[in-house]
Amino acid sequence: TRYAFHCFDKTLSEVRWTAGEVRRLLVEEQLQPAQIGIALADPGLALEMQLALRELTIPFYTADVLQDAPGALQRFLSALAHQLRFGWEREHLLPLLRSPYLGLSPEECDQLENFWLSRGMRGDLIWAPERYSVRWQPQTAAPLEAETADEEESGAERAEDTEEQLQTVQEQHLLDRMLALRDQALQGLRDLSTRFQSSRTASEFAQILLAFLSGIDLGSKLEIYRDRLLTEGLRDEAELEAKTWNHCLRLLGEFSGVDDAALLPPEDFLYYFEEALDVTSRQRIPANGNQVLMGGLNQLAQENVDYLFVLAADAAHLPGKGFSAGLLTAPDRDRINHYLGNHLDTLLPASEEQRMYASESHLYSLFDLPARLVSLSFTGTPAQAAPVFEALRAAQTGNLAEHRGPLSLRDPLWAEPVRAWSMLSSPGRRDLLRDTDAGQADLHDLRDYLAKHHPSVLTLWENKTSLREISGDGTLRLDSGLVDRLLGDAPVWSVSQLERYSSCPFSFFANYLLRLRRREEWLPEAAGFGTLLHAVMEVQQKDWQEQLEITRPEDYPALFRRLAEELDSQKLSNYFALAKALDPSLSLFWERGQAFGSRYKALGVALVSTAAQLREFAEGDLPWVPYMEEWSFGPESGNAFIAAYNESERMYFRGRIDRVDAARVGEGPDLVRMIDYKSGMKRVSYPDLFYGIDLQLPLYLSAFEDLNKGEYVARDAAYAPLLKPSFRAPETEQPTEEVLAKDREKKLRFSSIDLEPDSLHRLMRHSLTKAFELVTAMRGGELSASPRSTDAGKSPCQYCDFRALCRLDRGEFRVRQEKPLSQVWAELETQDNQDSSAVPKKSKDYLAAILAAGETEYDNE
Repeated sequence: TRYAFHCFDKTLSEVRWTAGEVRRLLVEEQLQPAQIGIALADPGLALEMQLALRELTIPFYTADVLQDAPGALQRFLSALAHQLRFGWEREHLLPLLRSPYLGLSPEECDQLENFWLSRGMRGDLIWAPERYSVRWQPQTAAPLEAETADEEESGAERAEDTEEQLQTVQEQHLLDRMLALRDQALQGLRDLSTRFQSSRTASEFAQILLAFLSGIDLGSKLEIYRDRLLTEGLRDEAELEAKTWNHCLRLLGEFSGVDDAALLPPEDFLYYFEEALDVTSRQRIPANGNQVLMGGLNQLAQENVDYLFVLAADAAHLPGKGFSAGLLTAPDRDRINHYLGNHLDTLLPASEEQRMYASESHLYSLFDLPARLVSLSFTGTPAQAAPVFEALRAAQTGNLAEHRGPLSLRDPLWAEPVRAWSMLSSPGRRDLLRDTDAGQADLHDLRDYLAKHHPSVLTLWENKTSLREISGDGTLRLDSGLVDRLLGDAPVWSVSQLERYSSCPFSFFANYLLRLRRREEWLPEAAGFGTLLHAVMEVQQKDWQEQLEITRPEDYPALFRRLAEELDSQKLSNYFALAKALDPSLSLFWERGQAFGSRYKALGVALVSTAAQLREFAEGDLPWVPYMEEWSFGPESGNAFIAAYNESERMYFRGRIDRVDAARVGEGPDLVRMIDYKSGMKRVSYPDLFYGIDLQLPLYLSAFEDLNKGEYVARDAAYAPLLKPSFRAPETEQPTEEVLAKDREKKLRFSSIDLEPDSLHRLMRHSLTKAFELVTAMRGGELSASPRSTDAGKSPCQYCDFRALCRLDRGEFRVRQEKPLSQVWAELETQDNQDSSAVPKKSKDYLAAILAAGETEYDNE
């Protein structure tokens, strides 16, 4: 392997040089694009790298279209690991049975599953021989005890009668067939489970698994399944199956070669096996023709390329941080290394500073060094190089090539005419080459070339049409036809999309149209904590609803007070356990590590938040009761919310709300309230509601009313906090218990819209109008980086993943501050000569008064 080491003063130069070098390899050395890979240690370079390759007409492939949909073999192997870890439970068994690799048809799977359900066969009961006998009968609530001979005789007579009724030829045939199907599909797996639990080393586990996969002839079944996918035109899916299989074989081969003297519990081996499959196979880049492969370090680790370019190899990005709760943390690595071996110890010590995706094992793979050339580059000074960069350079005695200053237009590596003119036409760059006679000659020749070969490009730039270029002030406007093609013929809108666009159009563009994603780094706090809490709340609410069904309405408040009194950690732990049983993916929070600690944090949060919700039910002004959990709407479920967009078009909405409460007051339709759980301090903001920055609650109310015409009337909507409040006080003060209780109650209180019925429905119509305006602007091509806010202390840029792309990341956020509602009302008073004393000076009342005035459009320029 040959190595090259490069250092640039600007990121743009690093990206352009790499694209030019790729072009040179394709043109001068006649390489195929699929022989070249580009690994980005910094995902922020993705857009610039794509633009550079696109402008040099280099075919590339970067999007893993299957990353959220594991292939059939990936699901089969994961289910196999789950079965070996957790036993014969239905949620682990059915994915195995329904895979194309165990040999059962879908109809046979249905028959076997229905048979098991009809006989109450769960877990190990599928192996109970008596359940496959015609003599088996469901047990009564309590066993009958015969006290006399007469009773014994009559019982025997009844048994004979029952046996005569049940034992028919058809039933016996069915029982034999179900037994045969079970043994055909699962007998080998049962033998595997028995052998697995009696083994103790990684090599034994791997060899047992290999023998099982060979015994079911998985290789031949894989070929049959791949041929079927290719026949159906599913080329990416077929490629993913093959790559998953190859990776599985390699992974088991590596485990087979480790030290037999080291003992390893079966659970630990299966944990590492499943994590390795998930971290790698799920992220593999499907071969999509003869194209340059571009992706993250871990993605390129799975590909076989002859020439590899690694960008952003500086200390800030390489080595990158490992997963906080996964294989790459120091404790996990130390634990598994003595099984797998530290093949790169001389180059990469197993220390906290050098922790990265690097080892010959795919558990810590950075990349398999290709046979011909590896080019590593970064932007910065030589002192900013990553330690592994310097260690590799020292080991290879390689020189560092420093690229300082702008790349000349005469540089053949990247100087394509269209790109050159694009760069020179950008603001502040037109005079770049006019200082010299040679530079002016270049410009003249370049313009003549474009006029002859690319007149449309020259026309666009000379008309100062920015097209797809984002300007220095963040402006970005696309052709409306292009936006329509990106959105599709009949887009279905989620409220989160519209709120993202309302806060900043460019953030919507980067997230939903470009589909850019930050580097995947699973953290229980960020990714799973809210999911766990929502699952527990759903289980808990179902329990409340069951108790409400057997309680008289006048006794509801007493029921909620009793539930609050009975609430304790043990009862909540039962809810947590039931949530895990319903959703096996939550079992992660019962394993060791950071996720395990997150469960106990979630338990404390659920305890205080549930108590606050029960008090709200018991003491509220209206007799609210939980009516529905996880209500969703959209075309997928056949109940899309459709609103008139204009005379000829309609807007289709989808969404999901955590909870729907109902209240019956007098005659007429029931009242309804939307509840959305928030694991932070999200509060209702009346300015955000007015300016269309917060659309969720009003649009969900409109959707529920529209889809349940005449049955319910919208009355309120609220955010319900899921948190464990903390109190901050000066060090010199010691808060009393009364102060702490008051502060805790305030932070756990629902944040409701709390408008009068007429005002609430005006707000619902106003929010629909805002949604129409946002979609009109979006489809018109307005996608500029123009963030806005109603709170001087908050900015949509604060946690935005795309700050480095929008040209506003210059140390301060240029966020447009919307007018306060008081100012909007003052302008209305001036126009309409209204009496200012008629409106109390509260944000909620300002909103109600402005909506009542019938105004829905305001200009804040």
